[in-house]
Amino acid sequence: MLTTVYKGSSGSQVKELQQRLNHFGFHVVVDGIFGIGTEAAVIEFQLSRNLQADGIVGPKTWEALSEEDDEDPNWDWSLDQMEYLKGLVEAHHLGISGLGKFPLGMPDTTVVKIVQVLTDAVLQYGRREIPRGSNGGPELAEIVDAGGDGRPPSAYWLHWKVADKALLKTMPAWCCIFVAWALRKGLSTLEGRLLGWDEIPFGDWFGSCSVHLEPWAVERKTFVTPEAYPENIYPGMIFTLGPDWVHPQAHNPKAAAHTGFVLEVHEDGTFTSIEGNAGDRVNSYRRKISSVRKFIWWW
Repeated sequence: MLTTVYKGSSGSQVKELQQRLNHFGFHVVVDGIFGIGTEAAVIEFQLSRNLQADGIVGPKTWEALSEEDDEDPNWDWSLDQMEYLKGLVEAHHLGISGLGKFPLGMPDTTVVKIVQVLTDAVLQYGRREIPRGSNGGPELAEIVDAGGDGRPPSAYWLHWKVADKALLKTMPAWCCIFVAWALRKGLSTLEGRLLGWDEIPFGDWFGSCSVHLEPWAVERKTFVTPEAYPENIYPGMIFTLGPDWVHPQAHNPKAAAHTGFVLEVHEDGTFTSIEGNAGDRVNSYRRKISSVRKFIWWW
């Protein structure tokens, strides 16, 4: 019988937990020790299943970990988001403001840009790594490999002229790559041509939250912190994860570990995301506003 386990637990049931987490794409070392890495993976798994994200593996979390993984994206979810995004444009056009809406002073052209980028991001929902843990594969090739085959050598490493032979045999982590790709894709859709990486707001193909994304926002002062909720946080912002994100670099306040887009802001202090490299796929979670380091606007 499976019993409740949590940080500090050890033994065969923790090994079972770690093996199941790996099966679902939340990668941990299988060592039977419930440490910081396992806790982080449990929290992310719980978020992905709309469970209480407390890092404690009780009956409900064990039950979810025992289910078969659904390999097919929820197309109904994607269609619902298309309608939601269409409604955001209409509300702005009609002068409707409020929580989760765009500021009334925002130009219509900017609203259209944001919604197009979010639309192209949502359309990737469910695309996954094949095999799991590879950061690549055919379903992600357009996103992570600039139209290549999703296998090493990565177009991202070649873009940055990486010479490390070990790196060239891998595909890079791709949450920030997904953000940069969605910006390029959405803005190219509006332009009717494929923009160069130097034409997107970042001015290049970003692949790191802490090295590229956050410094870019800090230099330009184009970010707010969770304290800005609810008036100054709205769809289309890019988030980087903070206090609630358990990560090997959690002791380093300068290290941002993950990123994605704000899709919808809610009254209970949470937001719905669309993000890459979440459980080995393009996914959507309901995250706490308070868990975010920075909310970044790019327009």
